[in-house]
This record gives sequence, structure tokens and C-alpha cells, in this order.
Amino acid sequence: WANKGRTCRQDGCESPARGKGFCAAHYVRFRKGQDMSAPIRSKLPETICQHPSCDRPSQTSGWCGAHYQRIRNGRDLDAPIPTRRQNEEHTCRHEGCSLPAVTGGYCNAHYLRERRGQPMDAPVRKFTKRQIGPCPWPGCEREIYTAGLCRIHYRRKIEGRDMDAPIGAPRKSRVGIDRFVTREGYVEVRRPDHFGKTIGHRKEWFYEHRYVMERHLGRPLHEGENVHHINGDRSDNRFENLELWISQQPAGQRVVDLLNWAYALRERYQNDRDKLLGKQLMMAVDEDAP
Repeated sequence: WANKGRTCRQDGCESPARGKGFCAAHYVRFRKGQDMSAPIRSKLPETICQHPSCDRPSQTSGWCGAHYQRIRNGRDLDAPIPTRRQNEEHTCRHEGCSLPAVTGGYCNAHYLRERRGQPMDAPVRKFTKRQIGPCPWPGCEREIYTAGLCRIHYRRKIEGRDMDAPIGAPRKSRVGIDRFVTREGYVEVRRPDHFGKTIGHRKEWFYEHRYVMERHLGRPLHEGENVHHINGDRSDNRFENLELWISQQPAGQRVVDLLNWAYALRERYQNDRDKLLGKQLMMAVDEDAP
């Protein structure tokens, strides 16, 4: 708006100013560092198609759009150019339809049906503007979603469920919080710097009982390991209330298979014995060993 009503600041140019006080042509030259004093090519005056029997304005190479396409496609230039069919009727020509005519004398719906070979006598659904406001169901103040109902009551209606059943509280948002208790009683915490496995695809979120155990061991839990709550309270995630369990078992029951599995298990948890059992308990176990 600063250049409204002003002309180009280049000497001898009277075109309207656009950017930096220059007209469009001089502004491009100014940005690209080109010669500002070079003459500007003026726009060609509007001409008529060069075909003798055509009075349409020329668009490309002196031809109108229709004749230019015919030249490119090798078609007859002297063939008459059909004009756009004007709808003599203001409404659809299909019997019983009062919608405005758009193409071929039909409304949009009947025109598409004719092209696709669909039944023409089927009722045409009329589109209505989306309703805005609260849900009209008694006791509901949610916004209208579709068909004059909120999202919950609309879903209940199409599924045939009880419309008067109480609606549960909305899910809690996790924006701005670092700790969340699920419906099952587990505690989820946000820990951006933790090295364990996240909950699904939610970055920085971990189960607190697994987080406490992984922090104590100094490593992520292996596949097949899970953390058990001793007192059964899933929200009590003190280390004293947690036990490391495994769900793995050997593939066979032969003595050789059991021994191999036991040796592999001992080697796997060699570095975790002191952390899981305590140094004093381990010393007592070693003293009692034959």
C-alpha cells in the first residue's frame, strides 16, 4: 500500500510502482543486477484471431485458443467451432427435478447419473448447511457434529445403543504434565533422557515400574523380562515393591537343554546379582554353597 498511486522511480518510466518504488520490470532488474536503462518491451496490443472467419481474440501465435489447438493436433481449421450449450431452462430438464441446470440441461446430480448410466429416478439427496450449536439431546451441551447430534449421540444412534446412558468424562490431556495414571492403574512418566523402551510410539513416555527397574540395573530390560509388583498395587513403584521376572523357558525338557538354559541364564544375569539380591545375601549364598 505504500506504493499505491505512485509511479516507478526509474527515470523515464511511468508504470505504477510495485516493489522498492520500482515497477515490476525494473524491480526484477534491480534484484538481478541488470541494466536499468535498457528499454522495456511493451505489451502487444490485443488482436483478433488470424483465421478469416474467426473474430475471437488471439491468445497464442496470433490464433485463438480453439484454432491453435487444431493446428497443434492437425485438425481441420475451417470446421465450425461449437459454442457452449446454453441452458434454455433454468431448472434441470429431468422430470420432477427443480434443481438448477448446469450441464446439458441437467443438474449436477442427474448429469453424473446420465454419464455413468445410473438410475435417473432415484431421489437426489439435498445438501444442507452444517448446523452450529449445542446438541439438542436433553442434558447434552456438546457441539453438533452431524445429523443434528453431537459426536457421541450420533455414534450411539447409528449403532443402536442407549441414547440416555451417561457419558463418561473426557480423556485427560497430557499437555504440561510428567506423570499420568492409566485406567488400569499403571503409572506413566515422561523422562526425555531415559534409555529404555518407550510406550508404543509416544516419545519420552515410559512405565514407571519399568523405569525404576532399568535405572537400578543401569540397562534396558531384555525381551521376555517384566517387572512384578509384590503387594499388587500397580501405582506403588518403590524399588522395594518391585521384582524382576522372566517369562522365558527352555525349548525342550531334556537334561542337556535344561543345563544349557541354566548356564546361559546365569551368564546373562551375572552382572545383576548384587543389584537384585544385595551383596550380603549373595555372600550368605556363597558361604552355604558346597
